[in-house]
Amino acid sequence: MLRLGSAFPAGVVSTHRGLVPTDAVLGGAWTVVLVSEGVLDEGLIKLLQSVVERFTETPLFTPGLILLSRLSVVDIRSALGEAFDQCETLDRFYVLGARELHGPDMPWNLVDPLALQIALGSPMPSQGLGVCIIGPDHRVKLSLNLPDAAMLNLAELERSLLALRLTDTSPLATPADWQKGQSMVVKTELSDLEATERYGPIQRIFAYLRFVAMPKSAPDDL
Repeated sequence: MLRLGSAFPAGVVSTHRGLVPTDAVLGGAWTVVLVSEGVLDEGLIKLLQSVVERFTETPLFTPGLILLSRLSVVDIRSALGEAFDQCETLDRFYVLGARELHGPDMPWNLVDPLALQIALGSPMPSQGLGVCIIGPDHRVKLSLNLPDAAMLNLAELERSLLALRLTDTSPLATPADWQKGQSMVVKTELSDLEATERYGPIQRIFAYLRFVAMPKSAPDDL
């Protein structure tokens, strides 16, 4: 899977939509990557279909979704049916690494998705599902490797994505098992006075453990 903190390198990748610069693939925004090398079993198909349903209900996974797989695009499209067609309507949905997208004649100045995996971390999982979230800075913020696609909890992925979005560029952190709407931890870089002025009343347990209400300016699309 993609290693935590790794940077998605600049270049051009081969996708089912043609050769696309990685800047366009990632778009300078949050992106969810699903990694699967194994067969499209029933569990993975149901998961991908559930993800697509979320696209139409909430902007959870927008602005980007990447499916990185050595399966062929034809097989993926056939297995997903209408779900694949729905994905195609998104601005940034890409299939990378599929068998027909790369070959021995690919120029070395192109970033091949499979070489990309080797550069960023260990190879794709031989079975199950890899999941990662890439931030606007093109770095991996979350990386999971699940033995079975059915083990991915979309609600948990929502929670993780929101927590990352809230804390990526702010002096706040989320405690263990944090849920949307619950209090957040103020990082030590802010004094009590600064935290109060910025976020309102604080609950001070220790000098290093201070809680404030979740900011009202937090993303409300999750």
